[in-house]
Amino acid sequence: MNATAGDEIIIEIPTGIETINADGVTVPAGKKLTVVGDKNVVIAVKSPILFSNAITLKDIVIDGSETTSPIFKIDDEASADDVFTIDNVSFTGVVVKNLKSELFYANKKKVVVKNFSVDNSIISVKGSTKKTMFSFNGGGLPEAFSINNSTLYADTKSTWSNGGLYSSQSGSKMSDLNIESNTISITNSTLYNICKGQHPCTVRQNSAKGQVYTVKNSIIVNGGKVSGSETQFLVGLNGGSAGNDYNWDVDGHGFMSGDNITTEKKIGKTNGLNKNVVSIDPQFSADMIAKGFFFPTNGAFPKTVGDPRWNK
Repeated sequence: MNATAGDEIIIEIPTGIETINADGVTVPAGKKLTVVGDKNVVIAVKSPILFSNAITLKDIVIDGSETTSPIFKIDDEASADDVFTIDNVSFTGVVVKNLKSELFYANKKKVVVKNFSVDNSIISVKGSTKKTMFSFNGGGLPEAFSINNSTLYADTKSTWSNGGLYSSQSGSKMSDLNIESNTISITNSTLYNICKGQHPCTVRQNSAKGQVYTVKNSIIVNGGKVSGSETQFLVGLNGGSAGNDYNWDVDGHGFMSGDNITTEKKIGKTNGLNKNVVSIDPQFSADMIAKGFFFPTNGAFPKTVGDPRWNK
């Protein structure tokens, strides 16, 4: 069922279809898009889905194997000179397979996304390209960007390392967009082979008031730069800077590099903000991608850490 209600287009994907091809799709200017899916139906994206207003995606499967272009892209027709606001970009219960390029791309657009969220989703990447998964590329900012109860991963042969997780580099400062905060949050999530050997974020400004990074109850394996036994995922969120205490809200996370449990480079001005709660090797292996990222259940590995779907 497809319906248009005022400024919103609602698409309910019908059952009984195996694949829907998405090629040359443009959401009409100013229209919001809501897509409610069926996990048995795969949307095969062949070229960028262009939009200029809010998008809400729920319970859909996206296959990016047939394109090396971004999956969702702010329409080139949107203003490049004026600041404009999008209420939300949300991925809920979404499965993305074979991602080869940006999942979200806003090329030099002064767009403010008030709430950008990835919830209860699984994103798997294919290939190692110089692309950023969520890229504002020299333009706007999200007021709030969050990854919750989700898994982002690449296999060891196609580590997502060159482009990073998020970028607002060379774009606008918060003051340029008349916003007071830019928060990046990762909670109860599992990241495996994402941003290996590099900072996860390249940012327009760091360590500013209103710039807050929250990492809670998440496990990061092979993420961030490594120096000896010390990983640098957290400071990498802030573009490599330890920042100030007010920039950080961190608790209950676990970090690993290869088979080693690691310490994290210090953040903020106070020691102890980044204590690793993982005291044993959860024994990640290649077959975990097929079988699921299930962890040991003994007391040395907190069941509260990581994407909850694997903690059984």
